[in-house]
Amino acid sequence: MGGCLEEQYLEVLAALHSDAVAAATLCRVFSSRERTEEVAFGLNTVFMLFSAALVFIMHGGFAMLEAGAIRSKNAMNILLQTVLDGAASAVMWYLVGFGFAYGIGDNPNGFIGDALFGLSRYSSHNTGT
Repeated sequence: MGGCLEEQYLEVLAALHSDAVAAATLCRVFSSRERTEEVAFGLNTVFMLFSAALVFIMHGGFAMLEAGAIRSKNAMNILLQTVLDGAASAVMWYLVGFGFAYGIGDNPNGFIGDALFGLSRYSSHNTGT
């Protein structure tokens, strides 16, 4: 059937008055669109992970900048402060940031998410169960 669901195939066949070749072609187009959406989702995920890695690398660069701008006796304090800042940022992203970025709850407003804080109900939110 060329990548279509049974119902889609029957709808296309009925619309084309049983022209099976045209129906199979349309089904291939439908399935290629689904694959394109999957590739786009994968690329978006890779971009987000790459951007997150760059942000954590920037924490280290900023720590070096701060450590170079102060007396050497205070360098350890600044480096510890930067490590704790990165750890606090990761915890806050887990608790609040993911929900704001990706949580579409009962009242989607198109600007900011209102669900999935602390990744609560993450699996049921994505699978619908």
